[in-house]
Amino acid sequence: PPAPVATLSATSINFGNQNVGTTSAAKTVTLTNTGGGTLTIGSLTAGGSNPGDFVRSGTGTCAVGTALTAGQSCEVVHTFTPLAASSRSATLAVGTNAGTTKLGLSGRGTRK
Repeated sequence: PPAPVATLSATSINFGNQNVGTTSAAKTVTLTNTGGGTLTIGSLTAGGSNPGDFVRSGTGTCAVGTALTAGQSCEVVHTFTPLAASSRSATLAVGTNAGTTKLGLSGRGTRK
């Protein structure tokens, strides 16, 4: 049978400069099953240096247990709220039955 393939519309999101303690506008990345068969999301794991600065929004349609048939997609939505005035980074590992795909998240906390 054809195998599912997890493809992100971008491999990273850069939120740019954001005042410390304020929340950015949401940014979206699309996860698509570009293969055959059914792609199932088994985990969505935040990691990296500053995972607490990047929040996965409930408005995204990707969740653990989401099953995507060939050509179907879902959205991962993040916001950025820097906790310090410095470069901030994190990753989101999307674990699927076709392997793990990583999304890089970055931004810079600034003072007004």
